[in-house]
Amino acid sequence: MYDAPQMYRWKDPSLPPQAPALQVFFLQEPQVNAAVTAETGIQTYDSVLIGYVSPINSKSNIAVEIERTLPDGTVVVNQRNAGKYAEQVKLFKAGLGAETQGTPLRDLLHMTPATIMNLKARGIHTIEMLADMPDQAGHDIMGFWELRERAKSHIAKRDKDAPMLRLEALEEGLKAENASLKRQLEELKALVGGDGPAKRGPGRPRKEQEAA
Repeated sequence: MYDAPQMYRWKDPSLPPQAPALQVFFLQEPQVNAAVTAETGIQTYDSVLIGYVSPINSKSNIAVEIERTLPDGTVVVNQRNAGKYAEQVKLFKAGLGAETQGTPLRDLLHMTPATIMNLKARGIHTIEMLADMPDQAGHDIMGFWELRERAKSHIAKRDKDAPMLRLEALEEGLKAENASLKRQLEELKALVGGDGPAKRGPGRPRKEQEAA
């Protein structure tokens, strides 16, 4: 069975925040190294990591070279492209999927397994990617408009609730820290005021007692 390449979400930081996100996937491809081939007379290849960038759910894309591994093992990095897609390349090399970039589709209410699989087959792996899908995708996915609006509403509610959730998390952290300090204080009190070595009462020093 053919495994479709993993699509990663990418937003161009040079564009306004409201600009739609794009998607990128990566493939390792062999390309002939003309110089080595001419020198040795044997067809010799470089291993090239290519990124394919496109609008989400689009069949057209542009190819950008990320890095090239030469036959002698030297890695030549395209600094501009590698920097531009650094987060996505890192995930790809670590074997991590697009879900690590956002919120899994299963977290959206009323999502069925079939709907999730249909979206993933089109390169949509997160709620954020679903919310960023362009209008033309509506011709390809049943219930697209309703799905996209639900995704947008989910993100809007999450962003609205985020400050309160952060405060609640901070409060829980402070409670846990206070409980830990209280336990440490009680343990310290027990060590200072608890049963320790018996203290010698008033009387003659031990040596004098032994001599007597």
